[in-house]
Amino acid sequence: MKSLVIKGGGTTNKDSESIDNFCKIIHGHYEQERPDFTLAFASAPGKIGQGRLEDKVTNLLEGIFSSDNSRKEVLEVERRFNQIVSQLSLSKDTVTYSQGLLRRLKKLSEKPVQNDKNSSLYAELCSIGERFNSKIISDHLNKYGVETVFIDYDEFGMECVGPWHNSRTTKNADQLIKESILPHKGKVIVAPPFIGYKIVNGKKKVTCMGRGASDWSATKVGEIIGASDTYIYSDQPGLLRANPGLFHIDAKPDLINLISYEEAIEFAGLGASIILERAIKPAQRARMNIHIIDSKNPKKEGTIICYDSGVAGVKALATIEGYRRLLVRGTEKISMSQAGITGEILSKFGQQNVDIKFHVDSGKNADTYFYQPEENMGIVEKSLGDQGYELEARQPMTRLTIIGEGVSDKDYLEMLSALVNKNIQIRGNGFGGEKDITRTVFVDGRDGRLATRLLYNKFFNDKYDH
Repeated sequence: MKSLVIKGGGTTNKDSESIDNFCKIIHGHYEQERPDFTLAFASAPGKIGQGRLEDKVTNLLEGIFSSDNSRKEVLEVERRFNQIVSQLSLSKDTVTYSQGLLRRLKKLSEKPVQNDKNSSLYAELCSIGERFNSKIISDHLNKYGVETVFIDYDEFGMECVGPWHNSRTTKNADQLIKESILPHKGKVIVAPPFIGYKIVNGKKKVTCMGRGASDWSATKVGEIIGASDTYIYSDQPGLLRANPGLFHIDAKPDLINLISYEEAIEFAGLGASIILERAIKPAQRARMNIHIIDSKNPKKEGTIICYDSGVAGVKALATIEGYRRLLVRGTEKISMSQAGITGEILSKFGQQNVDIKFHVDSGKNADTYFYQPEENMGIVEKSLGDQGYELEARQPMTRLTIIGEGVSDKDYLEMLSALVNKNIQIRGNGFGGEKDITRTVFVDGRDGRLATRLLYNKFFNDKYDH
């Protein structure tokens, strides 16, 4: 049995033209592969410009939830929905469904303002974009001769528990999803991602599943139905080897054609926002390939996340700006070599929920701690100072991490050499990753962007052509 999952992001489905293009993509997959089961997911309409009211529909809906003056946002969502409906040849049923969502939007926008996202009002408001686009796409696909079925949140089987804004699926969800899909063999099944339902007083109430849940919905369902591939279409060509925003305007990092699950998980955890770790995990468990492709250029191969990329060595360079470095020195009263001292200091950070990313024992009666800015850091410093530790001022730092299966000590030494040769001081270093596939250095914040370009040239421009 062959199964296929296709997901389109917000920019891929931002207006009628892009929706039509996404339907062509789905039709192309369907005609070429003729799977037994085809699942299609579509995010809410994405950003159409740089203005406040040109933002993603989901962001506008969040604004409606938290504002007592959201009339402009409501009108903008209504305008976009009506424009899409008017420009596509849709059935009366779909038009009625769309109008029902807009009526509900207006009613929800009149309720008292709330700031706590853990509410059914938040979930219902923020689900409207996904529900709208999914219904539109299931209808518009008929234009291309594809038999489709739309399964709304309350019928799809994505049963959840937990907070309304960040729910998780129940142990029954996998079976319920299978049962909702099985009757529709041979059709394209379109369902809204990012949302599910909770059972409250015997009724199914829509709920949201948090950041990154749209991609996760696709890969999770792919895992459930045994799909060999999940295709994620976005406005990006795939995973790039480094953050393009850190390079000169005429220089752009190369595309990664193949990357393993482990490498992609590390990269995602270090800022590769095109896909999150939670979306990769189901594919990893199922040995399912994830294809990330530019929806504007769907015939061009993007990035494939797979079990084995077949190439050892450095694949990517992650740069994270905004770290702080705190040096904690011992005194005559407190020696840093005392047993348990490091654990005691770390507990001070933990008590205030300050996440220490790296800790370096300098060997000179001092320890260095690297962390990202936290509002509770002042409490930590006061506590350490009251105990008698000497503290050096916080300094801005940039973290640079090379990622790749087979990364070696030789790569690490080349990393250090490339920076030191340009008089960039190394303020801290470390090895890590779940599978020991990373090497990390910290440099002064002012050197971060130059260091990024130096390391990129060292590992990719000279060595890699894949």
